[in-house]
Amino acid sequence: MLTEAESDLIKRVRAAEQRRCAAIVTADIVMLSKLIDDSLVHAHTIGTVDTKDSYLAGIEERLEFKSVERGELNCRQFGAVVVMTGPLINTVRRQGDTEWIVVNAFLTQVWDCADDGCKLVSFQATRTPMKP
Repeated sequence: MLTEAESDLIKRVRAAEQRRCAAIVTADIVMLSKLIDDSLVHAHTIGTVDTKDSYLAGIEERLEFKSVERGELNCRQFGAVVVMTGPLINTVRRQGDTEWIVVNAFLTQVWDCADDGCKLVSFQATRTPMKP
């Protein structure tokens, strides 16, 4: 882990995560598809697990996101792989519902940065208490 300056790879992963969060809010399935590896394992706070296809279908067909906010992120690089951990606050609702739900979580994400860019390969979310 670099202490004085982040590696270019970590900077690329941070930028990819910003694009991922923005794409969730706008339901940009094309962008999300580019940022997510075909082998994705996405574990939600409620215990359900999605593949890439089922995750994208959920964003396109079932959920609407008002905001996706990330707090301070810790990134550790292992070769071409970056493990990112940190808080997340999603404001989300089921399509057709009127009430927004705020979900606070702590995430562990694994990004693989091969020649074709950085892609999310693993996502594990654990619900955390609401902050006062």
